[in-house]
Amino acid sequence: MKTFGKISANGMNMKNLATPDSEYRGLIGLLHGNVSVAASNQTQRVEILRAVQRWISWYLSHLNRPDKLGVDGTVYDYKVDAGGEERSTGSYDSSDSYAATLLSLVKEFHAASDDAGAVRGWGDGLRVVAGAINATMRRDGLTNAKQDYPIAFTEDNVEVWAGLSDYAELSRSIGDVRQAAAIQASADASLTAISRELWRESSADWTVNSGAGAANWSKFYPDAQAQLWPALVRFPPRARPAAGCD
Repeated sequence: MKTFGKISANGMNMKNLATPDSEYRGLIGLLHGNVSVAASNQTQRVEILRAVQRWISWYLSHLNRPDKLGVDGTVYDYKVDAGGEERSTGSYDSSDSYAATLLSLVKEFHAASDDAGAVRGWGDGLRVVAGAINATMRRDGLTNAKQDYPIAFTEDNVEVWAGLSDYAELSRSIGDVRQAAAIQASADASLTAISRELWRESSADWTVNSGAGAANWSKFYPDAQAQLWPALVRFPPRARPAAGCD
């Protein structure tokens, strides 16, 4: 079967954006609904790209400017009631991961569609989204999950590195060289901070967060799962200290 590439959609389920529950027809979660979709023919490819484009437009049309924590560029989770009406929950799981995975999604969309016009049309919104990452940036170069949850998780931070790297590549691809250079510098700083602060050389594994010790491999979540995320986002093994395993 011939495929036309993969789009990793942050928070998007192509078939059903809403998961049934007792009160609402569903919850639009902007991070944990991640899926990967591949089209097997041209018609499916077009339909999928249109759906991804609608999702990105929906996300950018729901940006908080600012949210209740004073952060621009975040998006709350939404529930959908039985009548199809969206209702904000007034909260989100994280501001760094949501922003980063959206940037990665837009890069994947552009790579699959070559629709530079759509990307340029989203330009102002994407810059605001990228700013949400910086809102929880710490002095050590890591990002906290959100303003009122000051913990720097390995999973979130490797997503931040990936999102910034993808945003830099996206900017270069549409000819915005100056923005690409600035974003790439941020991505490089993120890579350095992650390698320095989150890799535990003594145990040769990733810590769950910057305040934790060695991972407990008998616990899948969050300890063992934290070992998977760097590989999932293709965090470069060479960036880890020599004691790490590739």
